[in-house]
Amino acid sequence: MSRKRRIVGVDLIKVLACFSVIMLHVSMPFFYSDGAFKVGNTIVLSKTVYYLGTSAVPLFFMANGFFLVNRAKMSINYVLNKIGLIMIPILGWNLIVFIPKIILKKNENGYFETVLGSLIQKGFFFQFWFLGALIIMLFLVPILNKIMKSSIKLYVIVLIIFLIISWLIDLYNHFSGAIPLQKNVIQTFRVWTWISYYMSGGLIGNLIKKINFIDFKKQLNYFSVVLTVLTIIYSIYNAAWISNPFAEYNYDNILIFIWIVTIFLTCISTTKFSKHSTKIIESISKYSFGIYIVHVIALKIFEKVFVFDGIFINLITIVGVFLISWLITFVISKTPYVNKLVVF
Repeated sequence: MSRKRRIVGVDLIKVLACFSVIMLHVSMPFFYSDGAFKVGNTIVLSKTVYYLGTSAVPLFFMANGFFLVNRAKMSINYVLNKIGLIMIPILGWNLIVFIPKIILKKNENGYFETVLGSLIQKGFFFQFWFLGALIIMLFLVPILNKIMKSSIKLYVIVLIIFLIISWLIDLYNHFSGAIPLQKNVIQTFRVWTWISYYMSGGLIGNLIKKINFIDFKKQLNYFSVVLTVLTIIYSIYNAAWISNPFAEYNYDNILIFIWIVTIFLTCISTTKFSKHSTKIIESISKYSFGIYIVHVIALKIFEKVFVFDGIFINLITIVGVFLISWLITFVISKTPYVNKLVVF
């Protein structure tokens, strides 16, 4: 497998993850709000669209692990530089929201309190919790990188330990009758989950040098379809089982894990891209970081225009939010000085 094709495959993963995040954040209000399920003929379709987006965050972590765990040179300076690049949009976007509140005297918290809040899923940019979790993973990357270089067997053992922890937590959620254990931990700090996916991406990045996944493309395509159907069915019924519909509580499930890994492998085994599709994939992938950040702004715009009711509006909103987010990110990326707000 050539380096170019392999990178396009990972770019495709980032595109899929980016679009899936929007599916998650857009679809939820169509079937669940104010702590209760809505009633309607299209509710199942909206649930299906929502749970199709479950792979979003895990795929982002896997894509990062794919490259960084296998990086030839990994230093603390590299890590600190990466963290610095992530902090620029975190500080910048929070400042953009904070200044008008100061002017209008509607600020309830200080600036740095607002920044910290966004990293633990609070405030306008609640989605920055992912960036907080990514920063934690970056601090761990040198350790994972060193383990990978010293012993692949030890790396696999460590990965299996974290997977077992994740799966045991999921089993507890199903048979304890209590609220999901993860609910007691803010997403930023669910390290056992993120390490599992991050290390899995790193392992695939190592194995791709030895295994030609293209040879298994047909099987991967088949299993992707089958597992997607099973995942949707499981997720819909599981929401009632654990009395919680949020996709974030499915990340630790073994079926969901296998499904997401299969999607990842399917994408990197896809090699036949036209020049036009390659350009589109690379463009969206390049701006995926910015799209992830600004899609909340685009969603706020749509919330003012549409009443969240019906599968048609659901799909229109997903596509609209995605396109507007892409356009905003593109414009900002071409603007001097502020382009660091969207390009990582």
